[in-house]
Amino acid sequence: MEKRFWQKSYSGLTLIETVIYSALIAMILGGSFGVVYQVLRGADWLSGEIMREQELSFIFGKIGWSLTNIESVIAPVQNSTSSVMILNKKNFAKNPIVFSISSSSIFLKLGTDEALPINNSRIVIEALVFGRESFSTSTAEILKAMVLTGGQEYETFFHLKQ
Repeated sequence: MEKRFWQKSYSGLTLIETVIYSALIAMILGGSFGVVYQVLRGADWLSGEIMREQELSFIFGKIGWSLTNIESVIAPVQNSTSSVMILNKKNFAKNPIVFSISSSSIFLKLGTDEALPINNSRIVIEALVFGRESFSTSTAEILKAMVLTGGQEYETFFHLKQ
């Protein structure tokens, strides 16, 4: 068959096809990178939340330990709040036990020992408040411990048995 001058042979892509395919590939890659970024960012946030929950569980566990078998609570006084809790345990050689906040950390001091931080340095403690409530109709007392970290309040309550 003879090739005529008005018949053209197409082998390859035109410029407009190349531009369209390049744009499609760029959109797919851009969307993929956006999704991957969001997944990684979410994983970091979740990891931080898990760490915060574990730290708070440890802190509240230490406070709970200190409130077992107590002899007396020195601070906070009844029906008040304080950023420091001081108490004595029965038959415990390192009295008093002191919880306090300083430099974005919660410190635990046993007797004359040096005060040591009990939270991870990556967790910033913004506030620590202890409240002690007594009731006129009974000898029961409630101690509330509140920790503010990451802009969120976490609190727990303890029934004091003296």
